[in-house]
Amino acid sequence: LVICLELIRTLLTHELEAVLELLAFVVARKTMRPDLTVVDILLCSISFVILLAARKYLSRKPLSTETNEN
Repeated sequence: LVICLELIRTLLTHELEAVLELLAFVVARKTMRPDLTVVDILLCSISFVILLAARKYLSRKPLSTETNEN
């Protein structure tokens, strides 16, 4: 249900941050399956860290270009 709501939000907003959050939810949901191997868990963990790093570095707000004039 949560992933469905995130998918709808992604389709409506077209924001990079929403796409990265949706992918993080998908990876987190996959890790809860009981039939995972150690390799699957390792790959899910690595991909989750990559998604968090991408969210941090790709969704930065632009720096202010205001200048102080006296």
